[in-house]
Amino acid sequence: MKYIFLSFALLLAAAGFAADRGTNELSDAGFENLDSGVWEGFQAGFTVDRTDRHSGEIALRLDRGTAGEQDTGVWQTIRYEQPDTRPIFAAGWSRTDGLAGSEGCLYLDIFYEDGSATYGVSAAWSGMTPDWEYTALYFEPPQPVREIHYYILLRRGAGRIQVDDFELSRDVPAEQGGIIPTRLQVVSDRPRSGGWLVQAELTGYCGDWDGELLRQGSPLAVYRGSGREIRFLHRPAPAE
Repeated sequence: MKYIFLSFALLLAAAGFAADRGTNELSDAGFENLDSGVWEGFQAGFTVDRTDRHSGEIALRLDRGTAGEQDTGVWQTIRYEQPDTRPIFAAGWSRTDGLAGSEGCLYLDIFYEDGSATYGVSAAWSGMTPDWEYTALYFEPPQPVREIHYYILLRRGAGRIQVDDFELSRDVPAEQGGIIPTRLQVVSDRPRSGGWLVQAELTGYCGDWDGELLRQGSPLAVYRGSGREIRFLHRPAPAE
């Protein structure tokens, strides 16, 4: 039995997995210190959004007004003085504000010690919900990694997204065995039930799991299932 711990901020429709994935190797992962210069704009760049954010005081807005405009995004470089083959886990949050044929995604270019590279390791947000949505990727490099270019992009088509709270970890515990949550969504089920629909997918695991749903660190419910797909509907108890 594997235990996957879900955390869930009810008022923000935000969720995340609390499994230990080690140190976040991104600098300024929540964009709270953009003056540091670690993030660079990609093509048409980004704008700062202080009103619609996943946490903290700042999120970034990526906007493609028409299909003919440049892609928009932000990126940073992570370099390793001692290249190694540890697995790569990357994740982050986005909220869609109208997409027309465009794709919001995480996108990694990975450069190896011998000068070769793997381009375009990516994970997209579905863009199917106006709530904050999580996506993640897991990649096992075939050679020691010298450098990672970490992009957050809105590509092709037209539309706008807000992005916030990103992660790059290479310390996934061996006992976790590559069990990584991807495509996590927590969305309101109103008006059908007044509850919250939780959906996710796990990589590298097809057995049984227990999920604990939390609100501000306090348990709400425990759900059980099996297989790679996680899907359940949480209906809050009626107020007394």
